[in-house]
Amino acid sequence: HGCFEQTTAATYPSVLVLELAGQDPELAPELAEHARACAVEGAARLRRFQHDDGAFALHGPPMEPDPWLTAVGLAELSQLAAFVDVERDRLRRAAAALVRRWQEPSGAFRLGDRARGGAVTVTAYAASALVASGEQPEAARRALDWLEAEVARGEHAPYAVALAARALLSAGRTTPGRALVERLRTSAVRHDDGTASWPVSAADTTTGTSHEAAEVEVTALAAQA
Repeated sequence: HGCFEQTTAATYPSVLVLELAGQDPELAPELAEHARACAVEGAARLRRFQHDDGAFALHGPPMEPDPWLTAVGLAELSQLAAFVDVERDRLRRAAAALVRRWQEPSGAFRLGDRARGGAVTVTAYAASALVASGEQPEAARRALDWLEAEVARGEHAPYAVALAARALLSAGRTTPGRALVERLRTSAVRHDDGTASWPVSAADTTTGTSHEAAEVEVTALAAQA
Protein backbone atom coordinates (compact mmCIF):
# COMPACT_ATOMS: atom_id res chain seq x y z
CA HIS A 1 0.00 0.00 0.00
CA GLY A 2 2.41 2.65 -1.27
CA CYS A 3 0.63 6.00 -0.85
CA PHE A 4 -1.95 7.53 1.46
CA GLU A 5 -4.87 6.82 -0.88
CA GLN A 6 -3.88 3.16 -1.30
CA THR A 7 -3.49 2.75 2.46
CA THR A 8 -6.86 4.28 3.31
CA ALA A 9 -8.59 2.30 0.55
CA ALA A 10 -7.06 -0.95 1.85
CA THR A 11 -7.95 -0.17 5.48
CA TYR A 12 -11.53 1.07 5.14
CA PRO A 13 -13.13 -2.32 4.32
CA SER A 14 -11.89 -3.57 7.70
CA VAL A 15 -13.77 -0.73 9.39
CA LEU A 16 -16.96 -1.77 7.57
CA VAL A 17 -16.50 -5.42 8.61
CA LEU A 18 -15.99 -4.41 12.24
CA GLU A 19 -19.09 -2.21 12.14
CA LEU A 20 -21.05 -5.12 10.69
CA ALA A 21 -19.68 -7.46 13.36
CA GLY A 22 -21.12 -5.16 16.01
CA GLN A 23 -24.55 -5.44 14.40
CA ASP A 24 -24.53 -9.13 13.45
CA PRO A 25 -23.52 -11.54 16.22
CA GLU A 26 -23.56 -14.41 13.71
CA LEU A 27 -20.71 -12.97 11.68
CA ALA A 28 -17.79 -15.41 11.71
CA PRO A 29 -15.49 -14.46 14.65
CA GLU A 30 -12.39 -15.26 12.61
CA LEU A 31 -13.49 -12.72 9.97
CA ALA A 32 -13.88 -10.03 12.62
CA GLU A 33 -10.48 -10.88 14.12
CA HIS A 34 -8.83 -10.67 10.70
CA ALA A 35 -10.50 -7.30 10.11
CA ARG A 36 -9.29 -6.07 13.49
CA ALA A 37 -5.71 -7.10 12.69
CA CYS A 38 -5.91 -5.28 9.34
CA ALA A 39 -7.34 -2.21 11.08
CA VAL A 40 -4.45 -2.17 13.56
CA GLU A 41 -1.97 -2.38 10.69
CA GLY A 42 -3.79 0.31 8.73
CA ALA A 43 -3.81 2.73 11.67
CA ALA A 44 -0.08 2.19 12.10
CA ARG A 45 0.63 2.65 8.38
CA LEU A 46 -1.31 5.93 8.30
CA ARG A 47 1.16 7.37 10.79
CA ARG A 48 3.91 7.64 8.17
CA PHE A 49 1.78 10.00 6.05
CA GLN A 50 1.11 12.43 8.93
CA HIS A 51 3.19 15.56 9.49
CA ASP A 52 4.21 16.57 13.00
CA ASP A 53 1.41 19.16 13.09
CA GLY A 54 -1.16 16.48 12.18
CA ALA A 55 -1.76 17.20 8.48
CA PHE A 56 -1.53 14.38 5.93
CA ALA A 57 0.41 14.22 2.65
CA LEU A 58 0.16 11.75 -0.22
CA HIS A 59 3.58 10.24 0.48
CA GLY A 60 4.12 11.74 3.93
CA PRO A 61 6.71 14.31 5.02
CA PRO A 62 8.45 16.22 3.58
CA MET A 63 5.78 16.31 0.85
CA GLU A 64 3.37 19.23 1.16
CA PRO A 65 0.19 18.24 3.03
CA ASP A 66 -3.27 18.49 1.51
CA PRO A 67 -6.66 19.51 2.97
CA TRP A 68 -8.69 16.71 1.38
CA LEU A 69 -6.18 14.04 2.40
CA THR A 70 -6.11 15.48 5.92
CA ALA A 71 -9.92 15.38 6.11
CA VAL A 72 -9.97 11.78 4.86
CA GLY A 73 -7.20 10.79 7.29
CA LEU A 74 -9.01 12.41 10.21
CA ALA A 75 -12.30 10.73 9.31
CA GLU A 76 -10.72 7.29 8.93
CA LEU A 77 -8.74 7.54 12.16
CA SER A 78 -11.94 8.59 13.94
CA GLN A 79 -13.72 5.48 12.68
CA LEU A 80 -10.76 3.25 13.46
CA ALA A 81 -10.67 4.59 17.03
CA ALA A 82 -13.98 2.83 17.73
CA PHE A 83 -12.28 -0.56 17.24
CA VAL A 84 -8.52 -0.21 17.74
CA ASP A 85 -6.15 1.92 19.77
CA VAL A 86 -5.67 5.31 18.11
CA GLU A 87 -3.98 8.01 20.16
CA ARG A 88 -6.37 10.90 20.73
CA ASP A 89 -3.51 13.31 20.10
CA ARG A 90 -3.35 12.17 16.46
CA LEU A 91 -6.98 13.22 16.00
CA ARG A 92 -6.48 16.53 17.81
CA ARG A 93 -3.43 17.42 15.72
CA ALA A 94 -5.09 16.45 12.43
CA ALA A 95 -8.21 18.49 13.19
CA ALA A 96 -6.20 21.49 14.35
CA ALA A 97 -3.99 21.39 11.24
CA LEU A 98 -7.01 21.08 8.95
CA VAL A 99 -8.59 24.21 10.43
CA ARG A 100 -5.41 26.25 10.87
CA ARG A 101 -4.00 25.58 7.43
CA TRP A 102 -7.05 25.63 5.18
CA GLN A 103 -10.25 27.05 6.68
CA GLU A 104 -11.24 30.47 5.37
CA PRO A 105 -12.93 33.17 7.51
CA SER A 106 -16.16 32.32 5.66
CA GLY A 107 -16.06 28.79 7.05
CA ALA A 108 -15.23 27.18 3.69
CA PHE A 109 -12.04 25.18 3.15
CA ARG A 110 -9.53 25.86 0.39
CA LEU A 111 -8.76 23.28 -2.27
CA GLY A 112 -5.36 21.63 -2.28
CA ASP A 113 -3.46 20.00 -5.11
CA ARG A 114 -5.23 16.62 -4.79
CA ALA A 115 -8.92 17.50 -4.55
CA ARG A 116 -11.13 18.57 -7.42
CA GLY A 117 -14.81 19.45 -7.54
CA GLY A 118 -14.76 22.86 -5.87
CA ALA A 119 -15.02 24.32 -2.40
CA VAL A 120 -18.30 22.55 -1.58
CA THR A 121 -16.75 19.11 -1.91
CA VAL A 122 -13.63 19.75 0.18
CA THR A 123 -15.63 21.68 2.79
CA ALA A 124 -18.12 18.82 3.05
CA TYR A 125 -15.30 16.32 3.56
CA ALA A 126 -13.69 18.58 6.18
CA ALA A 127 -16.95 19.21 8.05
CA SER A 128 -17.81 15.50 8.12
CA ALA A 129 -14.34 14.66 9.43
CA LEU A 130 -14.49 17.29 12.17
CA VAL A 131 -17.93 16.09 13.27
CA ALA A 132 -16.80 12.45 13.30
CA SER A 133 -13.73 13.31 15.39
CA GLY A 134 -15.53 15.55 17.86
CA GLU A 135 -12.66 18.02 17.52
CA GLN A 136 -12.77 21.74 16.65
CA PRO A 137 -16.57 22.08 17.10
CA GLU A 138 -16.61 25.82 16.34
CA ALA A 139 -14.76 25.29 13.06
CA ALA A 140 -17.16 22.48 12.19
CA ARG A 141 -20.13 24.75 12.89
CA ARG A 142 -18.76 27.48 10.61
CA ALA A 143 -18.10 24.96 7.84
CA LEU A 144 -21.62 23.55 8.12
CA ASP A 145 -23.14 27.05 8.15
CA TRP A 146 -21.26 27.89 4.95
CA LEU A 147 -22.23 24.59 3.31
CA GLU A 148 -25.89 24.97 4.18
CA ALA A 149 -26.06 28.49 2.74
CA GLU A 150 -23.88 27.82 -0.32
CA VAL A 151 -25.68 24.71 -1.53
CA ALA A 152 -29.12 26.20 -0.86
CA ARG A 153 -28.50 29.27 -3.00
CA GLY A 154 -26.74 27.78 -6.02
CA GLU A 155 -26.78 24.99 -8.57
CA HIS A 156 -24.31 22.25 -7.73
CA ALA A 157 -23.52 18.84 -9.17
CA PRO A 158 -25.21 15.84 -7.51
CA TYR A 159 -21.76 14.75 -6.26
CA ALA A 160 -21.37 17.97 -4.23
CA VAL A 161 -25.00 17.90 -3.08
CA ALA A 162 -24.61 14.32 -1.80
CA LEU A 163 -21.45 15.20 0.13
CA ALA A 164 -23.10 18.29 1.64
CA ALA A 165 -26.23 16.30 2.60
CA ARG A 166 -24.12 13.65 4.28
CA ALA A 167 -22.19 16.30 6.26
CA LEU A 168 -25.31 18.14 7.40
CA LEU A 169 -27.13 14.97 8.43
CA SER A 170 -24.09 13.65 10.32
CA ALA A 171 -24.16 16.85 12.38
CA GLY A 172 -27.87 16.51 13.15
CA ARG A 173 -28.97 19.27 10.77
CA THR A 174 -31.96 17.27 9.66
CA THR A 175 -34.08 19.87 7.86
CA PRO A 176 -31.43 21.22 5.42
CA GLY A 177 -29.95 17.75 5.04
CA ARG A 178 -33.27 16.22 4.04
CA ALA A 179 -33.90 19.09 1.64
CA LEU A 180 -30.68 18.17 -0.17
CA VAL A 181 -31.66 14.49 -0.19
CA GLU A 182 -34.90 15.53 -1.89
CA ARG A 183 -32.86 17.42 -4.50
CA LEU A 184 -30.92 14.22 -5.13
CA ARG A 185 -34.15 12.27 -5.59
CA THR A 186 -35.44 14.73 -8.19
CA SER A 187 -32.13 14.82 -10.09
CA ALA A 188 -31.76 11.03 -10.30
CA VAL A 189 -31.82 9.31 -13.67
CA ARG A 190 -34.35 6.45 -13.44
CA HIS A 191 -33.63 3.28 -15.39
CA ASP A 192 -36.01 0.64 -16.78
CA ASP A 193 -34.78 -1.98 -14.32
CA GLY A 194 -35.85 0.17 -11.37
CA THR A 195 -32.39 1.43 -10.48
CA ALA A 196 -31.22 5.03 -10.38
CA SER A 197 -27.98 6.88 -11.02
CA TRP A 198 -26.80 10.47 -11.09
CA PRO A 199 -25.06 12.46 -13.84
CA VAL A 200 -21.43 13.15 -13.05
CA SER A 201 -18.20 14.22 -14.74
CA ALA A 202 -14.56 13.91 -13.75
CA ALA A 203 -14.57 17.63 -12.92
CA ASP A 204 -17.24 17.02 -10.25
CA THR A 205 -15.46 14.31 -8.27
CA THR A 206 -12.83 14.84 -5.63
CA THR A 207 -10.67 12.06 -7.03
CA GLY A 208 -11.06 12.90 -10.73
CA THR A 209 -12.74 9.59 -11.53
CA SER A 210 -14.88 9.41 -14.67
CA HIS A 211 -17.36 7.25 -16.58
CA GLU A 212 -18.67 4.19 -14.72
CA ALA A 213 -16.35 4.65 -11.74
CA ALA A 214 -17.63 8.19 -11.21
CA GLU A 215 -21.26 7.01 -11.49
CA VAL A 216 -20.61 4.35 -8.86
CA GLU A 217 -18.98 6.93 -6.58
CA VAL A 218 -21.77 9.52 -6.79
CA THR A 219 -24.47 6.84 -6.47
CA ALA A 220 -22.78 5.48 -3.33
CA LEU A 221 -22.59 8.98 -1.85
CA ALA A 222 -26.26 9.60 -2.65
CA ALA A 223 -27.21 6.27 -1.06
CA GLN A 224 -25.21 7.18 2.07
CA ALA A 225 -27.01 10.51 2.33
